[in-house]
Amino acid sequence: MRQDIADKIATLPHAPGVYIMKDAKGVVFYIGKAKSLRDRVRSNFSGSDTRAIVSLHDRMLAELEVVLTTNEKEALLVENELIKEHTPRFNVALKDDKRFLCIRLDLRERYPRLQVVRRFGKDGARYFGPYHSAHALREVVRLVNRHFQLRTCNDQVLNNRSRPCLQHQIKRCPAPCVFDLSKGEYTMNVATVVSFLEGKETELVGTLTERMKDRARDEQFESAALIRDQMQAIQRSLERQKIVTSDFVNRDVVGIYREGPHVEIHTMRTRDGRLVDAQRFSFSDLEQPVSEILSDFATRYYTAAEDVPDEILFPLEMEWEGPLAEFLTEKRGRKVAVLTPQRGDKVHLVELANRNAHQAYMDKQREAGAARTAVERLQRALHLRRAPARIECFDISHFQGGQIVASLVRFDNGLPCKELYRRYRIRTTAGQDDFKSMYEVVSRRARRGLEEEDLPDLIVIDGGKGQLAAARAALDDHAVDGVDLISLAKSRAEDTPKGKLKKKKAENAKLDETDRAVLEAASDDLAAAQAVSEIDADGLSAMAEQDNTPLDDAVIDDELLLEEPLGEGDDASDIDSETERSAERVFLFGQKNPIVLRQNSAELFLLTRARDEAHRFAITYHRELRGKAGTRTALDAVAGIGPKRRKLLLRTFGSITRIKAAAFDDVAKVVGEATAKRVFEGLGVARDNTTGQSTN
Repeated sequence: MRQDIADKIATLPHAPGVYIMKDAKGVVFYIGKAKSLRDRVRSNFSGSDTRAIVSLHDRMLAELEVVLTTNEKEALLVENELIKEHTPRFNVALKDDKRFLCIRLDLRERYPRLQVVRRFGKDGARYFGPYHSAHALREVVRLVNRHFQLRTCNDQVLNNRSRPCLQHQIKRCPAPCVFDLSKGEYTMNVATVVSFLEGKETELVGTLTERMKDRARDEQFESAALIRDQMQAIQRSLERQKIVTSDFVNRDVVGIYREGPHVEIHTMRTRDGRLVDAQRFSFSDLEQPVSEILSDFATRYYTAAEDVPDEILFPLEMEWEGPLAEFLTEKRGRKVAVLTPQRGDKVHLVELANRNAHQAYMDKQREAGAARTAVERLQRALHLRRAPARIECFDISHFQGGQIVASLVRFDNGLPCKELYRRYRIRTTAGQDDFKSMYEVVSRRARRGLEEEDLPDLIVIDGGKGQLAAARAALDDHAVDGVDLISLAKSRAEDTPKGKLKKKKAENAKLDETDRAVLEAASDDLAAAQAVSEIDADGLSAMAEQDNTPLDDAVIDDELLLEEPLGEGDDASDIDSETERSAERVFLFGQKNPIVLRQNSAELFLLTRARDEAHRFAITYHRELRGKAGTRTALDAVAGIGPKRRKLLLRTFGSITRIKAAAFDDVAKVVGEATAKRVFEGLGVARDNTTGQSTN
């Protein structure tokens, strides 16, 4: 350690705070919190800690910064914000919260609706989640939309629609966009949805039962039937949830399993004694003590969580339990207990979470082992130079030659690394030219790889020989050597013998009368020219008469039309389909014939998975660009109209047509007179800015 850093550590205060470690390039590689900065940082570099990670930190440390805080709770929060900002290499890092989904419900709206968003906002709306499974979120939204009749349209549609949509016709929306609804009825539905999303299903069923009975007494049978359907939906949801405790306390249980630097954490969310959600988190290259890992995880996880339970159970005591409980209590507005149970049912819950974490680790190891085996088998099957530990796959996507994009997906040791996927907009190619597009994207990747000394072991091209040749040319032009290159051509529909027979029959049926007359005349000439013909026309005619077949049909025999003759005892009618899928074909540059890997083999599955993932990623990007292009309006060309003003105008008037028909003063109230004048000029409508009348 440098002397100036040692001197700085010696002068650190005995106060809570956060310390930040940077390397020689100024990159933050570790951030920690401490109740006493001097004691914590000195203990890290005193030499008593023999962990390899501590020695590595010592060698990497070039700059040390500290942030003093007023108390331990503030240190916990500051550390969390700094880790989210810098994403240090050696800290416990959860997925960025924008990758999780949550449900937004703004109760201030006239008719609130559910929205799926990726971040919790500080805008006064209610947020539920996060949902780590998109499937689970879709199920919740589907259930609410089907049974609780909240609107699904956005505000612009709500304010401008003139007739009910399909959702109203199938009785999933009361159509507040058209009908004057009872505010109380809609508000009651919203309150029911809030209770459901908060996990208060048991209480909600009781409330709905009383409400249903009241409606039945008042002979509002249709309304009572709707409430009955809501109750049944909630009860079906409860039936799918497993009862794990009988005390009906809302609690989270955290379990952990560690194998060297690999750590699995498993969380179980129980509400009213029922298991409603379970998530797992995987970490690699962690050498901190388990208690420190748990503390860092809890900080990251619960500072982002909106749903904080009454109790959180951990498998062992953590140094920062007190500050964490204090922060969560303040956030929730009610007491939150952070506990490490020693006996009783709560210990069994923690043990269950630990076993789930262990099982998650074993599942992950099996998956990784199978992926490594597939990589090794792929090397042997294709005679590659080495086992392709890193595979990169490229795909091109376009629509009628426009908006050409490319995707790159990366697989390490047979498993996808989604954080390293890349997408490209093709710059140099105009129109539909997959070969030039492939050349460009592989060239760009090759240049970057050479500059950063970061090239894959194997490049897979989605396509045939043409795309493969274009990629090979790009690598050769940049003098890239040592990288294997293949292309994977999709299976294609091919005719079965039955299909080929049917096509030949159809072609024969297309012979017009002229063709048949010519054929018959040729037959007559042939019979008359016995002196010069080597063909026995009489014999041919006799043969035709013997089987009662016209001459033209006798010459064209159905059996001869099959490129592959049927097997013994087979009949064309026995073939189930007229088409079949060919095998996936792997092309190697310079090799004429493709390699056909065994169907359902691990190596073929690896290649097709990479190809399909590249295709999906390219299509997603292409649709995104097309969507943006599709939302462009005539307002985009008007000077002074940006996204906010465009959105404001469309929200106010509903459409470009209505803006054109609006009075000048009405538009001027929204965007000002000068901008209103430019709007009408840009839309090709002349307006008198004093009378607001059209001068066209």
